[in-house]
Amino acid sequence: MAIRDAPDGHVIGTLAPGDQVVVILSKRRWVEIELPRNQRGWVTYSSLKLNDEYSWD
Repeated sequence: MAIRDAPDGHVIGTLAPGDQVVVILSKRRWVEIELPRNQRGWVTYSSLKLNDEYSWD
């Protein structure tokens, strides 16, 4: 799945199955994520398979 620099922006990387990500911001159908290697970007909400566990500060 493509990771983009902005919603509907340029592709800057890919999200592989099983990658662990942190959801930073959700904006309509787009979700901003951070990967373990400190890469941030945007993916479509439908491309994420979210775990059942959530924690909120």
